Amino acid sequence: MDAKELKKVRQELVELRREHQRVEGRIARLEQQFAGVFMGIAWLAESAGLLYLARRLQNHGAAYAGLAVLALGLISTYRHLAMLWRCDTFFFNVPTLILFSSLGALLLAVKFSGEIKNLGMKNCPSAMTLSSIVIFVSGSWMRIMSL
Repeated sequence: MDAKELKKVRQELVELRREHQRVEGRIARLEQQFAGVFMGIAWLAESAGLLYLARRLQNHGAAYAGLAVLALGLISTYRHLAMLWRCDTFFFNVPTLILFSSLGALLLAVKFSGEIKNLGMKNCPSAMTLSSIVIFVSGSWMRIMSL
């Protein structure tokens, strides 16, 4: 190989490395979009959708599935909610988004499960209100433990 061919091969390798880094960057951004916080918010939205569907169809199986997905969403967002007290700004941050998302999902769950006939859960709104209180208590507890 002479110097020109060697230089051409090196240029091709550099271009291939750059393309590889661009593709890896895209994949990493895609993975970050569905990690942790965003997955919990997606579960909260899915639970609201399942409970809405259960209310429209009066289907108990979909209602129980919606409540189970709601529990998964709340569990996955609990540890991120504890970061609320560490943030400098109150309103424009991820923990505040999680707080409003989880409270919104809880309120929708209370509303939709209250409209499903013969659900078999006594005082379902009371249980949902109790679980919303658990959010604040567990967030405060995690904050105290992180000090």
